[in-house]
Amino acid sequence: MSFESIIGQTKAVTILKKYASTSAVPYALIFVGPEGSGRRRAALEFARVLNCDVSPDSPSDCPCKSCRDVLAFNHPAVLSADEDYQRRVI
Repeated sequence: MSFESIIGQTKAVTILKKYASTSAVPYALIFVGPEGSGRRRAALEFARVLNCDVSPDSPSDCPCKSCRDVLAFNHPAVLSADEDYQRRVI
């Protein structure tokens, strides 16, 4: 799994990797923390790993449609509560 872009969140990354490697993924997760802590990046990377068409071990810049859609907030399985951020990205 590719979580190399998540820095300083080893406990959170360990938990996300454990969820992704099993079929015990919770129905919903809430990523919280102070601004700049990497919660959005971690959430998007986790969503990308779960939905990747190529492989969960593919790099963060995977070119598959599913990965592109997740990163563009255009994947039907990914919802962000921060709509203002979505407007800026798209």
